[in-house]
Amino acid sequence: MQSVVFAHDGASYQFARESADGAEVRLFSHAYLAQENLLRQSITGGRTEAFRFQWQDHDLLLKHYRRGGYVRHFSKDKYLWTGLNGTRAFKEFALLQRLADAGLPAPKPFACRVEKHRWCYRTSLITHWVDNTASMTERVEDHPLPDRLWPEIGRVIRTFHDHHVCHEDLNGSNILIDDSDRVYIIDFDKAVVKKSSGDTKQGKAWRDANLKRFERSLVRLSVKSNAFFFTPDIWSLFTEGYLGVNAD
Repeated sequence: MQSVVFAHDGASYQFARESADGAEVRLFSHAYLAQENLLRQSITGGRTEAFRFQWQDHDLLLKHYRRGGYVRHFSKDKYLWTGLNGTRAFKEFALLQRLADAGLPAPKPFACRVEKHRWCYRTSLITHWVDNTASMTERVEDHPLPDRLWPEIGRVIRTFHDHHVCHEDLNGSNILIDDSDRVYIIDFDKAVVKKSSGDTKQGKAWRDANLKRFERSLVRLSVKSNAFFFTPDIWSLFTEGYLGVNAD
């Protein structure tokens, strides 16, 4: 996938396009999107600040990176500058490009922006919206997931693992399911590409740790949901799907 990197008004941009109009940098402004009646949905709460909007024939999602944990009390959106390629948006953009090139079910990148201020920076990312989907967490609020979906979730996670992608915030909120039961994974801000493959001791270790983290998230989700009860049978269905994918 080709991309274009350029500077404009003191900020750095990357677009997943062979050519990009400098005017498109306005798409990172919530005020501009509202003024032009491009906004379709606002998604806010906690660390999340995102806006779904329509631009030309693209259905897009603008995400502003926000701090979490104790440090958010001192700075809600500033990060330590270590170079452009080390910024959160450029790293996630590059990973999403890699996933798109591999044909993996994840949002496709559109653009990212980094604004440097002395020794720190603010940053944002625009991705293509994954249409007709709901998160697994939303799906189980009122109804349990059909048994047929658990092996598919396992198969998709295994596919990412086989491409050495470890999603370090793997939980029900980051797994989307569309109207045709296709499964997607989103929010790769904390994801990393591991060097070790699954047939090595190191590769097996990070895969197992990632699966245990997902299992713990399902236990927590079961506590919060009135309709979802995490059982060994559910995990068995998931595991069948995960183990049923041919490793590379």
